[in-house]
Amino acid sequence: MKIAIVVITRQGERIAFKIKRFLPKSKLYIPIKFPARGKGVVSFKGKLIDLTKKLFCEFEGIVFCMAVGIVVRFIAHHIKDKYTDPAVVAVDEEGRFAISLLSGHEGGANSLAIQVANSLGAEPVVTTASESCKKIVIG
Repeated sequence: MKIAIVVITRQGERIAFKIKRFLPKSKLYIPIKFPARGKGVVSFKGKLIDLTKKLFCEFEGIVFCMAVGIVVRFIAHHIKDKYTDPAVVAVDEEGRFAISLLSGHEGGANSLAIQVANSLGAEPVVTTASESCKKIVIG
Protein backbone atom coordinates (compact mmCIF):
# COMPACT_ATOMS: atom_id res chain seq x y z
CA MET A 1 0.00 0.00 0.00
CA LYS A 2 1.35 3.42 -0.99
CA ILE A 3 1.14 5.51 2.21
CA ALA A 4 1.48 9.23 3.00
CA ILE A 5 1.99 10.54 6.53
CA VAL A 6 0.99 14.16 7.16
CA VAL A 7 1.86 16.48 10.05
CA ILE A 8 1.33 20.15 10.83
CA THR A 9 3.07 20.48 14.21
CA ARG A 10 6.43 19.56 15.75
CA GLN A 11 4.71 17.13 18.13
CA GLY A 12 3.00 15.45 15.17
CA GLU A 13 6.34 15.30 13.39
CA ARG A 14 7.89 13.39 16.30
CA ILE A 15 5.10 10.78 16.13
CA ALA A 16 5.27 10.64 12.33
CA PHE A 17 8.97 9.76 12.30
CA LYS A 18 8.25 6.78 14.57
CA ILE A 19 5.55 5.62 12.15
CA LYS A 20 7.83 6.18 9.15
CA ARG A 21 10.51 3.94 10.67
CA PHE A 22 7.87 1.18 10.81
CA LEU A 23 6.59 1.97 7.28
CA PRO A 24 9.88 2.87 5.54
CA LYS A 25 8.40 3.14 2.03
CA SER A 26 5.89 5.77 3.13
CA LYS A 27 6.29 9.48 2.34
CA LEU A 28 6.21 11.97 5.16
CA TYR A 29 4.76 15.42 4.42
CA ILE A 30 5.84 18.20 6.76
CA PRO A 31 5.25 21.97 6.60
CA ILE A 32 7.95 23.89 4.76
CA LYS A 33 8.70 25.83 7.96
CA PHE A 34 10.20 22.60 9.38
CA PRO A 35 13.48 21.55 7.78
CA ALA A 36 12.95 18.43 5.68
CA ARG A 37 15.30 15.66 6.63
CA GLY A 38 15.77 12.14 5.47
CA LYS A 39 14.71 9.98 2.58
CA GLY A 40 11.01 10.11 1.80
CA VAL A 41 10.42 13.40 3.64
CA VAL A 42 8.65 16.07 1.59
CA SER A 43 8.17 19.72 2.58
CA PHE A 44 4.81 21.19 1.64
CA LYS A 45 3.64 24.77 1.53
CA GLY A 46 0.19 26.14 1.07
CA LYS A 47 -3.08 24.91 2.49
CA LEU A 48 -3.58 21.48 3.99
CA ILE A 49 -6.85 21.10 2.07
CA ASP A 50 -4.94 21.42 -1.21
CA LEU A 51 -2.37 18.86 -0.11
CA THR A 52 -5.18 16.52 0.98
CA LYS A 53 -6.77 16.70 -2.48
CA LYS A 54 -3.44 15.73 -4.06
CA LEU A 55 -2.84 12.89 -1.60
CA PHE A 56 -6.35 11.47 -2.16
CA CYS A 57 -5.42 10.99 -5.83
CA GLU A 58 -1.90 9.66 -5.33
CA PHE A 59 -1.97 7.41 -2.25
CA GLU A 60 -3.85 4.30 -1.11
CA GLY A 61 -3.43 5.23 2.55
CA ILE A 62 -3.00 8.50 4.44
CA VAL A 63 -2.00 8.79 8.09
CA PHE A 64 -2.69 12.21 9.61
CA CYS A 65 -0.86 12.94 12.88
CA MET A 66 -3.30 15.50 14.25
CA ALA A 67 -6.74 15.82 15.84
CA VAL A 68 -9.60 13.90 14.24
CA GLY A 69 -11.67 17.08 13.88
CA ILE A 70 -9.01 18.67 11.69
CA VAL A 71 -8.74 15.55 9.55
CA VAL A 72 -12.52 15.31 9.08
CA ARG A 73 -12.69 18.92 7.91
CA PHE A 74 -9.94 18.40 5.35
CA ILE A 75 -11.07 15.05 3.91
CA ALA A 76 -14.82 15.82 3.82
CA HIS A 77 -14.79 17.47 0.40
CA HIS A 78 -12.84 14.63 -1.20
CA ILE A 79 -14.82 11.59 -0.01
CA LYS A 80 -16.46 9.60 -2.84
CA ASP A 81 -17.08 6.00 -1.77
CA LYS A 82 -15.57 3.18 0.26
CA TYR A 83 -14.30 1.40 -2.84
CA THR A 84 -12.19 4.27 -4.22
CA ASP A 85 -11.30 6.49 -1.24
CA PRO A 86 -7.90 5.94 0.34
CA ALA A 87 -7.59 4.41 3.78
CA VAL A 88 -7.43 7.29 6.27
CA VAL A 89 -6.05 6.96 9.78
CA ALA A 90 -5.82 9.74 12.37
CA VAL A 91 -3.23 9.56 15.13
CA ASP A 92 -3.45 11.89 18.12
CA GLU A 93 -0.35 13.96 18.77
CA GLU A 94 0.43 12.07 21.95
CA GLY A 95 0.58 8.82 19.98
CA ARG A 96 -2.01 7.09 22.15
CA PHE A 97 -4.59 6.19 19.50
CA ALA A 98 -4.55 5.23 15.81
CA ILE A 99 -8.09 5.71 14.56
CA SER A 100 -9.42 4.05 11.41
CA LEU A 101 -11.40 6.97 10.00
CA LEU A 102 -12.23 6.28 6.35
CA SER A 103 -12.35 3.19 4.14
CA GLY A 104 -11.89 0.96 7.15
CA HIS A 105 -12.76 -2.49 5.90
CA GLU A 106 -12.81 -2.07 2.12
CA GLY A 107 -9.90 0.35 1.79
CA GLY A 108 -7.62 -1.12 4.44
CA ALA A 109 -7.75 1.62 7.09
CA ASN A 110 -8.51 -0.90 9.83
CA SER A 111 -5.36 -2.84 9.01
CA LEU A 112 -3.36 0.37 8.62
CA ALA A 113 -4.59 1.64 12.00
CA ILE A 114 -3.39 -1.60 13.61
CA GLN A 115 0.03 -1.32 11.91
CA VAL A 116 0.40 2.31 12.97
CA ALA A 117 -0.71 1.51 16.53
CA ASN A 118 1.86 -1.29 16.69
CA SER A 119 4.60 1.09 15.55
CA LEU A 120 3.78 3.48 18.40
CA GLY A 121 2.69 1.11 21.15
CA ALA A 122 -0.72 2.79 20.79
CA GLU A 123 -4.30 1.57 20.88
CA PRO A 124 -5.91 0.95 17.47
CA VAL A 125 -9.46 2.26 17.23
CA VAL A 126 -11.57 0.23 14.79
CA THR A 127 -15.31 0.76 14.80
CA THR A 128 -16.31 -1.38 11.80
CA ALA A 129 -19.04 -3.72 13.05
CA SER A 130 -17.73 -6.73 11.13
CA GLU A 131 -14.30 -6.36 12.74
CA SER A 132 -14.87 -4.80 16.16
CA CYS A 133 -17.92 -6.71 17.55
CA LYS A 134 -16.48 -10.21 17.65
CA LYS A 135 -17.97 -12.49 20.27
CA ILE A 136 -15.65 -14.30 22.62
CA VAL A 137 -16.73 -17.57 24.14
CA ILE A 138 -14.82 -18.91 27.09
CA GLY A 139 -15.29 -22.48 28.23
